[in-house]
Amino acid sequence: MATHEIGDKVYYTGDSLNRARWLTVQSVSPDDVVLRDDDPWGTDEPDPDYVVHVPLAAIGDTYRGLYDPRFVTWDAYHSPRGNPGRLTEAVLLHTGYLDDDEFADTMREVAKHSFEIYTFYEQFDEHHGWRIPGFTYYEDTAAFYDEHHDLIWHALMDDCEERRLTPPAGGAFHSPLQLLASLSGAWDDNQFKTLLALYALECVSRGFAEGK
Repeated sequence: MATHEIGDKVYYTGDSLNRARWLTVQSVSPDDVVLRDDDPWGTDEPDPDYVVHVPLAAIGDTYRGLYDPRFVTWDAYHSPRGNPGRLTEAVLLHTGYLDDDEFADTMREVAKHSFEIYTFYEQFDEHHGWRIPGFTYYEDTAAFYDEHHDLIWHALMDDCEERRLTPPAGGAFHSPLQLLASLSGAWDDNQFKTLLALYALECVSRGFAEGK
């Protein structure tokens, strides 16, 4: 269990009704911590009386995404182990889903057609009768990549390492670009960003299919 000191930051991972945000440790006891919310109402105005009592056991040291766990330490959120959770959070927010179960069901459906998402656009919509909000048009996918490129490249590097240790049937990938080259072609900047955004979508969907 992580130790906490006054002034430490704890990330509240939010849910479909409550926005995610950083909280500050105000006091620590043997059983719980008191967290101060410096912007509880999303107005950039602090409310000194707004505090939250959280059991120590409820603050996780690994962030898996989609509100699991509800509170995580600064180190857990920013560590490489937290990258899948941050990527899941980014995809969820970009799709705009308000229902967590609907998002999870959609990700599992995407996983069933994993490689097909790289042909995407009209073909994907025509074959399966639905589109994924935020991942259908170039302007949306490029915007996602621009905002979250660091998370995507971390995921690529993690994927390469995993496939190096446990090579798939087609063999190991020794670099992120080699892995990307196996997915599909990209003829311009928008297509390249789209390819990477769709890769992020596939990574998240794979996690839901595997029950992570």
